[in-house]
Amino acid sequence: MTSKYFNDETKSQIAVVARQEAKAGKSNELIAAIKGLVEDTRKESGNICYNVFQDIEDPSKIIFYEIWANKAAFDAHCESKHLKLYGSTIGELVVGELTIDLYERSIAPAPTSSENGLVLFAQIKAHEGKAGELQTILEDLIPLTLAEKGAEHYELHKQKGEENNFLFHETWTTVADWDAHMLTTHLIEFLNIINDYVAGGINVSKTKVIF
Repeated sequence: MTSKYFNDETKSQIAVVARQEAKAGKSNELIAAIKGLVEDTRKESGNICYNVFQDIEDPSKIIFYEIWANKAAFDAHCESKHLKLYGSTIGELVVGELTIDLYERSIAPAPTSSENGLVLFAQIKAHEGKAGELQTILEDLIPLTLAEKGAEHYELHKQKGEENNFLFHETWTTVADWDAHMLTTHLIEFLNIINDYVAGGINVSKTKVIF
């Protein structure tokens, strides 16, 4: 399919969404451990963006959002001393393993992270055989949404190796701006047809930036 937002250039960059959960009462200690990791990682060659978010509804859940110039840069990060040190020191702070999903970014400016804004990660999975049609529908939402008040960033991603899986990474100036977005004609029209294209609804994480 022809896309206005994905091309050969977008395939080179790697967007990473990694999720970690703190044990009960350990969120602040985990965040303190993450701080040093962020500072060192942002100095790495090939790092374009490295932001960390905390789930507003469940503060024990942390989301890392990363952009790397290419797969080689991301692989080098995975072998870095500071990442391995971080991993070796948080065993008593976290529940389970870090989950990592790799995505292809669409054409978009670098994401913003307003200190007081609302940042959303919206996971969307297409029905089998519907990925192409759904991608077109999702792309059509981009210019309409970016024209809205408070829409600071609105970027579509495609998960690598999982052609049915999409992700919107969104930044809104205020919660009220996002609430207004949910009442727009274009979003209501999308939600009215969602069951025809999307399996299991949309999984939305509402977060705030911490780093």
